[in-house]
Amino acid sequence: AIDIRINIEGDKTIMTCENKYDPTRQQNVESHCLGNVLIEKRLRLIYPVRPTLTVSNHNNVFKVYLEINYG
Repeated sequence: AIDIRINIEGDKTIMTCENKYDPTRQQNVESHCLGNVLIEKRLRLIYPVRPTLTVSNHNNVFKVYLEINYG
């Protein structure tokens, strides 16, 4: 299951996404890393105040935290 949450607090938006994964499943690491780099570049182009993007991977759970400030 994927858990997606979006909170709007004043002049910022906070988005989190969590999903469990199978660590035995083989994945293409090169394309995964490239996707994260492209997302960061696009966010910097769209938002004048640099957004906070954190990606973590612990205990078979992939988590993404994104905070965008508008002020």
